[in-house]
Parts: sequence; C-alpha cells; structure tokens
Amino acid sequence: CQLVSITPITLSSIPLSAPEIVSLQGADLVIPVGASATITCAVFGIPTPTTVIQPSPAQAVYTPQNTVSSTVSTVQIFHNVTSSQHYECFAINTVGTDTKIIHVVVYEPLKFKIELPG
Repeated sequence: CQLVSITPITLSSIPLSAPEIVSLQGADLVIPVGASATITCAVFGIPTPTTVIQPSPAQAVYTPQNTVSSTVSTVQIFHNVTSSQHYECFAINTVGTDTKIIHVVVYEPLKFKIELPG
C-alpha cells in the first residue's frame, strides 16, 4: 500500500487561454431557398468560452462562466432560410474573444415550363 499525495487543482493554477475557434463546419453553405442551414462551431479556451452563432453583423451577449472545461461545440440550425447572408461564430471568455465569419448562399431552384403548341 502506497500513500499518494494529491494536490487539489484550483482555478488559479490552471493556465488561462483566450478562445480559439478550432473548427467551423458548414462554412460556405449553398442551400435552396426555404431549406435549413446547420452551422457547427468548435471552440477551445480556458475558462470555457461562451459561444454564439448568429447572423452577422450582430452583438453577442456575454455571461461569465466559472467552469474549467476547455472546449465547447455549438450547433445552430437556422430554419426556412430565404436569403444569402453572412453568419458569425463569436466566442468570448474573460481572457479574450475570437470570431469567424461564414457565408450561406441561398439559391432559387430553376423551374421549367413546357408549353406545347396548339
């Protein structure tokens, strides 16, 4: 039997880091009018960043968090998209911020009308 000394970890002993958006899936989507756009934003940071995916430009609202988890992934689905627009993944914690912009292109499917003579 061995006696092992365990040192408790406190928030002050963990190195802090500004948010970094490490993955933005759904970038440069091309979808038909009325479809849904799914955007996933994975962020690393200590303390855990608050992450918002929203139409751009916009202002994010920051609520401080006291957790020590270092990654967060946010998925946002925008339903019934009717026009092309930029969206931003905005991440913030007490150390800093990071923002990445993507573009969602909405197209109107071609419709053909065939008229027969007579």
